[in-house]
Amino acid sequence: MDTTPGGSGSWLHILFAVLLGIWLAGTLLEWFIATQNFRTVDRVLSQGSQQLEEQSQPLSRDRLRVLFRHLASELNRYYFAAWGWAQLVLAAALLAMLARLRITDSVSWLLVGGMLALVVGLHFIVTPRLVELGRSIDFIPRDPVPPEMGRFWKLHAAFTGLDAVKLVGGIVLLVRWIRK
Repeated sequence: MDTTPGGSGSWLHILFAVLLGIWLAGTLLEWFIATQNFRTVDRVLSQGSQQLEEQSQPLSRDRLRVLFRHLASELNRYYFAAWGWAQLVLAAALLAMLARLRITDSVSWLLVGGMLALVVGLHFIVTPRLVELGRSIDFIPRDPVPPEMGRFWKLHAAFTGLDAVKLVGGIVLLVRWIRK
């Protein structure tokens, strides 16, 4: 198979870079959406909409905030689960392309394989625990801070840290791929 630039395998090289770019952009988009869902709750509540006040009677502002934050949490849970499945597909596609291109560069294989391993761990281990714990604390009063919050934030930090490692690995791979 000709994998030199301009050869028959060249389009696969381009497709590999595009799919990897989609994976990286999707990760950044996931981070943006997750934070914006919660910020939107506070933005909506701070606007002081008369219509919202009328429709949400007899709920207090605090109770309404709890309900909206629960909705934001459920949206994030759905997006994280869906994105986890999408990442598994992207990783499988990238591994298939490495095989099809007969790439012998072990660093490329290790990076894609490592990213896949991180996604598997995040999707099948960390995310389900975060979802379960998150749902159990959605409606618990925060004053005083419940002990479950500490566990939740540790899991959240683990997810974010591992996802960041995956992102950095993808950036390194993309830079190496483009330079070739």
